[in-house]
Amino acid sequence: MEMSSINQQQIASVQQALSTMTLDQSMNRSGATMSKLMEGMQEMSQEIQQVQNNATGQGSQAVHVDFRV
Repeated sequence: MEMSSINQQQIASVQQALSTMTLDQSMNRSGATMSKLMEGMQEMSQEIQQVQNNATGQGSQAVHVDFRV
């Protein structure tokens, strides 16, 4: 019996979701932790965008961004 490509894609998607869930569990990552991490990444992206916007028009001056977490 041959599987259609759609069925194979669905199985691959489920396998990927299970792998991700297993990885999250093994690293003790909860939904709340991931949500906070994503929030921090969004904030950092906004700060980087602001620095880039502020640097525009400043000639060749170097711009230093503090990425410490």
